[in-house]
This record gives sequence, C-alpha cells and structure tokens, in this order.
Amino acid sequence: MIPKHRLPCVEYIKKSFGILNPFLRLFSLNCDRFEQKKYTVLSILRFILPAFILGSIDALTLYFKILYTYHDVVVSIMYTDAVQVIFDFFQYIVDLYIVYRCGNSLEEYYKIYEKLDEVLGMKYCGVLYGKLRKILILYGFIWTISCAGDYWAWLDSSGWKTASAFSISYIFVLIKIITSLDMTVHLTHIDFRLRAIGDAAESLCNKLKCSYRERSGNESAIKIISVGTTNSNVEVVKCLRKCYVWVIELAGFVNQAFGTRVLLNTLSILIDIIRFTNIAARILLGSQHLHRNATGIFPVVSTLMRLFTCVIIVGSLARHCELVYGQRERFINIIDHALVFNEPSDDVKSALNELRLLTQHRPVEFCMSNLVRIDYSLLGSMTSIVVTYTIILLQNVN
Repeated sequence: MIPKHRLPCVEYIKKSFGILNPFLRLFSLNCDRFEQKKYTVLSILRFILPAFILGSIDALTLYFKILYTYHDVVVSIMYTDAVQVIFDFFQYIVDLYIVYRCGNSLEEYYKIYEKLDEVLGMKYCGVLYGKLRKILILYGFIWTISCAGDYWAWLDSSGWKTASAFSISYIFVLIKIITSLDMTVHLTHIDFRLRAIGDAAESLCNKLKCSYRERSGNESAIKIISVGTTNSNVEVVKCLRKCYVWVIELAGFVNQAFGTRVLLNTLSILIDIIRFTNIAARILLGSQHLHRNATGIFPVVSTLMRLFTCVIIVGSLARHCELVYGQRERFINIIDHALVFNEPSDDVKSALNELRLLTQHRPVEFCMSNLVRIDYSLLGSMTSIVVTYTIILLQNVN
C-alpha cells in the first residue's frame, strides 16, 4: 500500500487556498462566504455592497463619457468602450451569482483534498505556496505598472477628468485578474496532486522493475525500494485508480465554479484586446486626435502595456491548464513503461490496463462552460479573432 502520512485537516487545507482571500472578499468573490448556508441580512448586504458601489460608479462614468468625452473620439473607440463598460459589470454580476451558487458544495470539495492527502501525502506544500506567492506578486506588479502608466499618459494628453472617467476599467481588470488567479490556485493544487499520483506510480514502476530484474537473473541490478508482493502491487494500482477518480471530481468542481466565469472573463479580455489594439492603431494613424497638442507615443505605449496585461492573463491560465494536462500525460507514460518494459504479473497487468483506460477515457480537462477547452490552442483562436475584428474596425468604422 502507499504509505500514509500525518496530514493537515480540512481547516488547514482551506487555509492553503486562502492566499487570495483578502482580494476576493473585497469584491465578494470568495466562495466560502455562503459555505455554511447561514444567511443573515448583514451577510447579504456585505455580499451585494461591492456590486452596488461598482454599478453606481460604472453608470456615472458612462453618463460622463456620453456627455463630455465620446464626442471627441472616433466611433469605433466609442462603441467598443461602451460595450466593454456594460459587459464588465454584467460579468461581475454573473460572477457573484456563481460564487453564491457554488459555496454550498465547497465543504465536500475540501474533503476530497483531505482524502487524497491522507492516501498520498502532500510533500509539495512549500513549493506550492512559494509558486502561488510569486504569481500573486507578478500579477500585482503588472497591474500596478500598467494602470499607473496608462493613467499618467492619458492625464498628460487628455486631462484629469477624461483620465479618471476611463479609470473605472482598472477596477474591472483587477477583478479579471483576481478571477484568473483564483482558478490558478485551484489548478496548481490539482497539478501537484496529480504529480503526487505520478510519483506513487513511478515508485510502483521501480518496484516492478526490481522484481523483473530478479526474475531475469540480472545480478548487477540495484534495488531502489523493496519488492512488494503481487497482491500489494494490485492494491497500490487500485489505490491510484481511486485517487485519480478523486482528481476528476476536483476538476469537475473547478469547471462548475469557473467554467462560465472564465468564458465571460475571456470574452471580456478579448474585447479589451480588440479595443486597445484599435486605440493604439488609431493614434498611430492619426485618425484619433489628442488634446493639448500632446504626443501620442505615451498613450500608445500605455495602451500596449494594458494589452500585454490581458495577454498575460489568458496565457497564464492556459499554461497552468497545460501543466495539469502534462502531469496526466506523465502518469500515462509511467503506466505504459510499467506495462511494456517491466513485464508485471497478470493480476498487476490487468489492474494497470484498467487504470490506463480510466485515464484515457476520463481525462482531467478544464473547459469554458463545456464549450471551449482551455489550452494553448485557445491563444491561437483569440489571435485570429483579434486580427479579424481589428481590421474590420479600422476599415469600416470611422
């Protein structure tokens, strides 16, 4: 059997997900708010207060833009900005609803982690926390630099009123970053659990290798770990199968909690990228004039910085999904190696074949509302969409 370790309880596992809680609570996006099904008037007011404040600011800034700003910009910039303002707030309301809906199943989600860690152990805790801290610091730095630089550039070229009116988008970009980071935390936990399963499978493979060398009479072989009996090896494989099913359940919760949110998040980022590309191109081509006879290089650079931030959000999410897929592929490769090169007994071979079929027919995947698989191909599709619509805006909307 796989050795058991003395591991933290559910409460400690909850804390391991709490690195983003201060930011999630700021916008009422923490799922554990309604985890215990204890609803009070105060808790509901705290839940909807950020939406009321953001909605009021959003409406006021849109009203200001219609009266004083939109008449100075080209039609394509006006339309894309108005659509973005409305869509961002709609997306935030949907986020709140999904957070409210998924809070009730959060306790069971944590218990699956507890069962996994009881079986496999979790020796990657220090690496995991360090990685999450680095990601959080990196995102915070990118968001701060891009927003501060953009505000300064538009303050210099268009005045403080216009710069402040458009700065509401900084808050919604922060919400998109927090949503992406929240899913990244869950992806990283699943990634490291799959890595632990792969390590256990690799340990089994080494045991089978030693057993095979003994049977083949290779006296020069060095045993890595003690050779187990056939029954114990079959039990290990069954245990690995059970752990993999638990990982599938974890991925199912992540898809339920983040599928629709990431879909809307990606659509919003796609609108942002098209909008920023259009603004930068308009200024460079001279069709969008700036106030105060200011040079257009600073708004162009700041707009491209914000575009780069959007690309980082989507690219980082795709990368962490691909890391999970890579751990699954590693797991399958280890099973294949054990089947082909180690010649296990019939019972162990049958158990390994069942485990391999399970991993093939029920892959760990992350999708946007069961419509789009999150991987590197998503970046290529988004690039083609951005190029197409940017050309349409530049040619047809003046």
